[in-house]
Amino acid sequence: MMEHNFDFDRGSGKNPFGVPEGYFDDFCKRMETMTTPKRISLLQRVKPYRYAAAVIAVAVITGAFLLNNYNDSQKLQTQHSRTVATSEYNDVINKILIEDTNDDMIVDYIIAEVD
Repeated sequence: MMEHNFDFDRGSGKNPFGVPEGYFDDFCKRMETMTTPKRISLLQRVKPYRYAAAVIAVAVITGAFLLNNYNDSQKLQTQHSRTVATSEYNDVINKILIEDTNDDMIVDYIIAEVD
Protein backbone atom coordinates (compact mmCIF):
# COMPACT_ATOMS: atom_id res chain seq x y z
CA MET A 1 0.00 0.00 0.00
CA MET A 2 1.27 3.46 -0.81
CA GLU A 3 2.07 5.90 1.92
CA HIS A 4 1.38 9.58 1.56
CA ASN A 5 3.51 12.25 3.16
CA PHE A 6 0.81 14.88 2.99
CA ASP A 7 -0.30 16.34 6.30
CA PHE A 8 -3.93 17.43 6.08
CA ASP A 9 -3.75 19.18 9.41
CA ARG A 10 -1.16 21.65 8.14
CA GLY A 11 -3.36 22.86 5.28
CA SER A 12 -5.45 25.95 5.62
CA GLY A 13 -9.19 25.65 5.94
CA LYS A 14 -9.62 27.88 2.89
CA ASN A 15 -10.88 26.31 -0.39
CA PRO A 16 -8.17 26.69 -3.03
CA PHE A 17 -10.73 26.56 -5.85
CA GLY A 18 -12.83 29.53 -6.79
CA VAL A 19 -15.52 30.63 -9.24
CA PRO A 20 -14.63 33.39 -11.71
CA GLU A 21 -16.15 36.83 -11.17
CA GLY A 22 -19.57 37.26 -12.82
CA TYR A 23 -19.91 33.54 -13.62
CA PHE A 24 -23.42 33.23 -12.24
CA ASP A 25 -24.65 36.59 -13.60
CA ASP A 26 -25.59 35.22 -17.04
CA PHE A 27 -25.67 31.56 -15.99
CA CYS A 28 -29.41 31.21 -16.68
CA LYS A 29 -29.04 32.56 -20.20
CA ARG A 30 -26.20 30.17 -20.92
CA MET A 31 -28.20 27.24 -19.55
CA GLU A 32 -31.11 28.10 -21.85
CA THR A 33 -28.87 28.04 -24.90
CA MET A 34 -27.48 24.69 -23.80
CA THR A 35 -30.85 23.08 -23.19
CA THR A 36 -32.83 24.42 -26.16
CA PRO A 37 -32.57 22.01 -29.07
CA LYS A 38 -30.80 23.32 -32.12
CA ARG A 39 -32.56 23.12 -35.44
CA ILE A 40 -30.90 20.51 -37.63
CA SER A 41 -31.14 21.15 -41.33
CA LEU A 42 -32.24 18.49 -43.78
CA LEU A 43 -28.74 18.40 -45.25
CA GLN A 44 -27.28 17.61 -41.82
CA ARG A 45 -29.82 14.84 -41.29
CA VAL A 46 -29.13 13.26 -44.67
CA LYS A 47 -25.34 13.58 -44.50
CA PRO A 48 -24.62 10.12 -42.97
CA TYR A 49 -26.84 8.46 -45.55
CA ARG A 50 -25.04 10.17 -48.43
CA TYR A 51 -21.88 8.23 -47.64
CA ALA A 52 -23.78 4.95 -47.50
CA ALA A 53 -25.46 5.76 -50.82
CA ALA A 54 -22.09 6.56 -52.38
CA VAL A 55 -20.64 3.23 -51.21
CA ILE A 56 -23.65 1.34 -52.57
CA ALA A 57 -23.43 3.19 -55.90
CA VAL A 58 -19.73 2.33 -56.26
CA ALA A 59 -20.46 -1.31 -55.42
CA VAL A 60 -23.27 -1.51 -57.99
CA ILE A 61 -21.18 0.14 -60.72
CA THR A 62 -18.21 -2.13 -59.98
CA GLY A 63 -20.46 -5.21 -60.00
CA ALA A 64 -22.03 -4.20 -63.31
CA PHE A 65 -18.59 -3.60 -64.83
CA LEU A 66 -17.29 -6.99 -63.68
CA LEU A 67 -20.42 -8.79 -64.86
CA ASN A 68 -20.19 -7.11 -68.27
CA ASN A 69 -16.54 -8.13 -68.63
CA TYR A 70 -17.41 -11.70 -67.61
CA ASN A 71 -20.18 -11.86 -70.23
CA ASP A 72 -17.82 -10.48 -72.91
CA SER A 73 -15.24 -13.09 -71.95
CA GLN A 74 -17.84 -15.85 -72.24
CA LYS A 75 -18.91 -14.59 -75.68
CA LEU A 76 -15.30 -14.56 -76.88
CA GLN A 77 -14.77 -18.11 -75.65
CA THR A 78 -17.95 -19.27 -77.41
CA GLN A 79 -16.92 -17.57 -80.66
CA HIS A 80 -13.45 -19.09 -80.41
CA SER A 81 -14.94 -22.56 -79.83
CA ARG A 82 -17.20 -22.15 -82.87
CA THR A 83 -14.30 -20.97 -85.00
CA VAL A 84 -12.18 -23.96 -83.93
CA ALA A 85 -15.07 -26.37 -84.58
CA THR A 86 -15.72 -24.88 -88.03
CA SER A 87 -12.04 -25.03 -88.88
CA GLU A 88 -11.80 -28.66 -87.79
CA TYR A 89 -14.94 -29.52 -89.80
CA ASN A 90 -13.50 -27.87 -92.93
CA ASP A 91 -10.22 -29.71 -92.45
CA VAL A 92 -12.02 -33.05 -92.24
CA ILE A 93 -14.12 -32.32 -95.35
CA ASN A 94 -11.03 -31.23 -97.30
CA LYS A 95 -9.15 -34.33 -96.22
CA ILE A 96 -12.02 -36.57 -97.35
CA LEU A 97 -12.31 -34.77 -100.69
CA ILE A 98 -8.58 -34.85 -101.36
CA GLU A 99 -8.08 -38.49 -100.36
CA ASP A 100 -11.18 -39.86 -102.11
CA THR A 101 -10.85 -37.85 -105.27
CA ASN A 102 -8.65 -39.24 -108.01
CA ASP A 103 -7.77 -38.05 -111.48
CA ASP A 104 -10.46 -40.12 -113.18
CA MET A 105 -13.16 -38.42 -111.09
CA ILE A 106 -11.83 -35.00 -111.98
CA VAL A 107 -11.80 -35.84 -115.70
CA ASP A 108 -15.36 -37.21 -115.48
CA TYR A 109 -16.45 -34.00 -113.70
CA ILE A 110 -14.88 -31.77 -116.34
CA ILE A 111 -16.45 -33.78 -119.16
CA ALA A 112 -19.84 -33.59 -117.45
CA GLU A 113 -19.52 -29.83 -117.09
CA VAL A 114 -18.69 -29.37 -120.79
CA ASP A 115 -21.71 -31.34 -121.99
